[in-house]
Amino acid sequence: MIAWVGFLACVAAITVAGTVLVREGERISALTGISQGAIGFVLLAVATSLPELLTGMSAILVEDAPDIAVGDILGSCLFNLALFAVLNLVANRGDVYARLGREHLAAAILGIAALMVIGGALIARWDGLSAAHVGVESLLIGALYALAIRLGTRQPIREHPRSEPDRAALTRAMSRYGVAAIVVVIAGVALPGMGTEIARQTGWGETFVGTMLVAAATSMPELIVTIQASRTGAFAMAAGNLLGSNLFNFVILALDDAVFLRGPLLAHAAPWHVVTAAGAIAMTVLVAAALLRPPTRGLLGPLAWPSILLALLYLGASYGLFALSAT
Repeated sequence: MIAWVGFLACVAAITVAGTVLVREGERISALTGISQGAIGFVLLAVATSLPELLTGMSAILVEDAPDIAVGDILGSCLFNLALFAVLNLVANRGDVYARLGREHLAAAILGIAALMVIGGALIARWDGLSAAHVGVESLLIGALYALAIRLGTRQPIREHPRSEPDRAALTRAMSRYGVAAIVVVIAGVALPGMGTEIARQTGWGETFVGTMLVAAATSMPELIVTIQASRTGAFAMAAGNLLGSNLFNFVILALDDAVFLRGPLLAHAAPWHVVTAAGAIAMTVLVAAALLRPPTRGLLGPLAWPSILLALLYLGASYGLFALSAT
């Protein structure tokens, strides 16, 4: 009972802090002239991924639970992609993908490449292909993220006159943003231990708990960002945050690999994580297709067909992982 209460308290803290991150992110965009897509892809993506970073490090260094760390990253990726359906639903517009345009297509393609590297490592279990104890896949992920940052920050920046009141407002916005990020960090540190205890008590297994329960909790900031941004019409910020968070999560997986001293992390993870990786690849391909050729109308009310398929893929991957990890 204590583990569940603590778990829900962390989720509540992350939810409140996530709301602040969105609001201050919009203010920073307005004050600096940086596009909302770039703010979402870099600033919001890193901040909302802090729970995954702290969860992974804690899972490896404190709990010695590599499946919690790997499951949290891949499960968060799956959850973030499903949030495109939430973006579509809250926006109440079937043409939300058309409104996003192709600005985030490169991030989606690089996300597919990174997931294929991760899936290949999980299947092949390349214990011998490493630099010291770090898997070669982590080095490839780092290179892909560097390329994503180079491409993702090539957003138009409008000229914005700087004045003393603007600088003061920017300082206040950055300060509030920093406090909210700290709250997210503190809540993220506590999540792995509670997830491990819940797995022990329920018998669900670390693979499923890490992928679904802990991942959903650490993805609360992304959920709040998506809802808040869609309500204010900041669709580019929401999409940039979701795809940017996924790419940064893969970097977190590489960092987890660096602190896991028994060898390449993915070679020691349960094979069932391949199900999550495959589901995430399929969902990212679907998002990329919707950005490339967006539907112009909803299929079921405001929901466009990519959103419906994303929801079905998420549910299918969740059930498949639960069934396999329970055997």
